[in-house]
Amino acid sequence: MALRGYAVDEVDALVERAEEALATRDTVLRWNVRDALRTANFNTSLRGYNRRQVAMFLEALARELEGPAN
Repeated sequence: MALRGYAVDEVDALVERAEEALATRDTVLRWNVRDALRTANFNTSLRGYNRRQVAMFLEALARELEGPAN
């Protein structure tokens, strides 16, 4: 958590979508969520998530979604 960072509820909602996409074999869904991860914009709030950490985590999720579905 940072004093001023990305809104926790918004980040959590997008990460939840990514986790759901990772659990599916639906290629279109995986690509759509991957693109959403890479173009996400979040509001800032007090005690939000660290922006740099969020960016790194979302990029890691996006790369994972590019790979083959399990």
